[in-house]
Amino acid sequence: MPELPSGTVREITRNVPAPVVPPSGMSSVTHPAGSGYLTGPHFGLKIAWVATGRAITGHPPNLPVNEPVRAAPGQELLVFQVDPAVRSGHWTRRDADPAPVAELVVAGVPIKLAKLPLRPSAGRFGLPRDGLLVVAGVPVGVPVSVRVTDAGRTQTVDVRTGLRASDEIAGYYRKTTQKLVWRRDDVPIGVSVAGHSYRGTLDMGLKSYAPSRILSDPAVLLTPYSPGNGWAAPGHAWLTVPRPTLSGNVLPGPLLTLKVDDPASFQLRLPDGTVVPAAPGSRETPITLGSLGDPGPDLTFDVPADFRTGTYVARLGAAAVIGEYRDAKLPARWAPGPEPAEIPIDLD
Repeated sequence: MPELPSGTVREITRNVPAPVVPPSGMSSVTHPAGSGYLTGPHFGLKIAWVATGRAITGHPPNLPVNEPVRAAPGQELLVFQVDPAVRSGHWTRRDADPAPVAELVVAGVPIKLAKLPLRPSAGRFGLPRDGLLVVAGVPVGVPVSVRVTDAGRTQTVDVRTGLRASDEIAGYYRKTTQKLVWRRDDVPIGVSVAGHSYRGTLDMGLKSYAPSRILSDPAVLLTPYSPGNGWAAPGHAWLTVPRPTLSGNVLPGPLLTLKVDDPASFQLRLPDGTVVPAAPGSRETPITLGSLGDPGPDLTFDVPADFRTGTYVARLGAAAVIGEYRDAKLPARWAPGPEPAEIPIDLD
């Protein structure tokens, strides 16, 4: 029976669509819901099960035939499978971002793991096609944990108990997202351009024919980290909110473009009345007859880390408006502008 040398860790990639059963001849546990996993900006990792014992009796179908199945003297085998369906964090890693780094820490001694965390799915339709088994020879009963560093911060989970260490980033382990519902508002507007007044409508909402909105429902996200802002300050978090889509007309009249200053046009009102402006940013948005264009990047608000409820306020009347006649662009003014729209947010 092949023996696993002391201190050796084997990472075995298996092309399986779901967690397989623990090997026979070992004592195994499945961690309760809410434990046994880590998540961060660019990764997710969940231990499907963990098994320990002196040897694997009867060759399991999930281990290659040449893998060691017996522990060295004074050692035990510790085997765990990483759930192939859990691998994504809050954000897609950009090429310039360092990849997350994982280590198996045995009695305080780190051993680099080359295949963890699992990379984003490359299979057809984004389905997970590869799983991972980790087989380690460790002293009997010693602490064993997985430690992952992502975007400069480290988190640790105990392999045997499934408990996260004190370095956990608490903002990742509660409900952090909510589908945002905004029934389209068709509001009356008026503009004055070059001494002429026009009446029309402005249609505001979240649905769009842009690919970014067709493929997924608009949602808010409460997160400790965002790619454009980095880690939130202690006691704070980032709340990202979809930018509204706009359409409308002032027929017969000029084409209109809004020059939106994000802090002036978008706010978050907290339950105590505090008003948080959106992070600095701006965007020029043409007003067309249909919601065809990309609405642009999400808005970001700096909120308390314990944020749960608030009101998203869109004040498009604060945006500058430009009228376009053929090749000429002329400054315009609202007469009157659209009323503010308010959308409740409730993460509870």
